[in-house]
Amino acid sequence: MRKIPYAFFVFCFFVPFAQVFGAEEPRVGKSVTWTTDDGVQMAGLYKLPTGPGRPIWILLHGLGSSKQEWLGFVRLLTLRGDGFLIYDARGHGESVHQSDDTRLDYREFRADGPGSSWDRMAGDLDSAVRLLKSRFSIPPRRIAVGGASLGANVALTYASRHREVPAAVLLSPGLEYAGVQTEGPFRQYGDRPIFFAASPGDAYAHASMRKLALQCPASRCTLLQGEGAAHGVAMFNEAFTRTLLDWMSQIK
Repeated sequence: MRKIPYAFFVFCFFVPFAQVFGAEEPRVGKSVTWTTDDGVQMAGLYKLPTGPGRPIWILLHGLGSSKQEWLGFVRLLTLRGDGFLIYDARGHGESVHQSDDTRLDYREFRADGPGSSWDRMAGDLDSAVRLLKSRFSIPPRRIAVGGASLGANVALTYASRHREVPAAVLLSPGLEYAGVQTEGPFRQYGDRPIFFAASPGDAYAHASMRKLALQCPASRCTLLQGEGAAHGVAMFNEAFTRTLLDWMSQIK
């Protein structure tokens, strides 16, 4: 596997369940399960939009974390009428079972590149979109995506392949995490709205964000800095969260 920045691993293993404002959050939403094309049994939580014409956001966690890291944020998101789907990535949390009864563990994902477990995560996101469409009749044009750390890279990869995605949120993206790259997908993403955030002390993510942003006109790119070296959802504080929610409210 290619080298992954040290700060990325610090986030993955020392703050795996970061919550908005640091508080432990009770569960929100309903449980949902589905199976990917290659037999991974995925586990998530969802709530459908309540506001007329509002989108549903699929939000992906970082490596070594779980869907729990988004709970505090999505509770605030639903107060504005938007919906959400958060799920455990393959090999994480409850998404560790395959249809042949074998278990997946992300710590055993060694290879990267085409066909690897990391590469298949964009396909897992595609299966989540198909779930929303088939089970809940949500049209793809109302399904926006986002992610933190590795989840940001995966979300951008998926969005670059699907023009119907209306918007994307990228918290602490990297030019590459676990072989999942962003420069090519960012060029393919085109002129749709995108929200970037990284902290100046999180050197690799911040430099990655700045490099990607150079290709992006201010009319479609919104950049926000976190505090200190905070990575991914650890950037959430009251001001940061309000700014992101206000931006998401503009997406239709």
